[in-house]
Amino acid sequence: TLLLQGNSVCKPCTGDWILFKKKCYLFYDKPAPWKTWEESRTLCKKRGADLVVINDLEEQEFVSKHIKYYHSEYHGYWMGLQKVNNTWTWVDGQRDTLG
Repeated sequence: TLLLQGNSVCKPCTGDWILFKKKCYLFYDKPAPWKTWEESRTLCKKRGADLVVINDLEEQEFVSKHIKYYHSEYHGYWMGLQKVNNTWTWVDGQRDTLG
């Protein structure tokens, strides 16, 4: 939701964050140093956020559209999916339902 205040529009997401379906997303693509999944999650938590949880195809398409092309044999982008007790689970506790 965008709020109109006077003649200016107040955005719910600040800086480089992008609004989609009432949530703010930051596509962090700083060149160095490369971060592990845990380091990336800690960085998100320090910003009051978490790694992305993809709830549906529309959100997956939004995320895919906004990430910059990146090719590396050993590195890539992180999302909030982890293997817990041999089950893929999102950081919000949901089981992976997109697989």
